[in-house]
This record gives sequence, C-alpha cells and structure tokens, in this order.
Amino acid sequence: MKSKNKVIPLISIIFLLVVVLIVFLIIPIFLEIEKYSGEIITEKGKLVDLEAKVESLENFKAIKSQIEPNLEKAKSLFVNKDLPLNFINFLEKTSRDCQLSLNMSSSPPDGSQNKTWSFFVFQIRSSGTFPNFMKFLEKLENSNYLIEIQSLGISGGGGGITSNISMKVFAK
Repeated sequence: MKSKNKVIPLISIIFLLVVVLIVFLIIPIFLEIEKYSGEIITEKGKLVDLEAKVESLENFKAIKSQIEPNLEKAKSLFVNKDLPLNFINFLEKTSRDCQLSLNMSSSPPDGSQNKTWSFFVFQIRSSGTFPNFMKFLEKLENSNYLIEIQSLGISGGGGGITSNISMKVFAK
C-alpha cells in the first residue's frame, strides 16, 4: 500500500509539472510563433508589392526613351498659360502668309476648379478670299497647338469673305 500512496502524489506532481510547463513555456512559445508568423506574412506582402513596383519602374525605364519624344510633342500642344505670345505670333504670321487681315481678342485662361484643363477663348475676325481663308483654317488644323473650334461664321460679298471664329486654345 505504501507504493500506491507514493505513486499518486508522484503522478500528481508530474501532472502539475506538465501543466505548468504547458502553460508557462509551450503556450507562450506558440503565441510568439503565431505573432512572428503574422509579421512575416505582412512583410512578405510588402516585399511582393515592392518587387512589383521595382519591376514597373524597370519597365518604365526601358520604354522611357521611346516615350520621351512623344512627351515633348505633347507638351508643345499647350499654350503657355501665363503668356500666350507664341500662339498669338503664330496666328499673326499664319494670317499674313495666307493674305488675310486679322483682328483677334482673347479671354484670360479659364482655370476654374471643375475644369480638367485651362484654356483661352480666342475670337478671331478675318477678311480675305475664300481660298486664302481655307488655307488659314488648314494651317490652324495642322498646327502644333491643341485647338477646339467652338463656332465658325462666314459671310461673303464684294469678292471676299469675312469670317468669325471662336475657339478654345488649351493651356498649361
């Protein structure tokens, strides 16, 4: 009987040690593993995002030289918002080349918040022959500026025509 009395407390002590070992050693280890595995997964996600950005940047660098000439052309489509002198000179030179008399006025650039792009509105009144006016329109159409004709009116008489053009000229 003595050995039975000794076994039960020994088993109880061993069981208690196992429980203490589980509670104070194994469970905290598993909790730390879970915490660090979550951090590793987060860091792996960040790494994947970073690698995708690096790859995208490398692709951009590879095609940048091909795109750059087109970007320069695109920049030249817009009139300088602060001083549209180049565009005004273009209109005057083109009207002289096409033998048209030209009167023009413009509004300040529209830079309101709800607009995507700023633009000037030019009102042009010209007089000359119809073929010369058509040359002028063709040169406007083929110019390096981004232009939207809003209205066009032509009246004729006495061997010539008078035209009124209202157009938006987009600015940067």
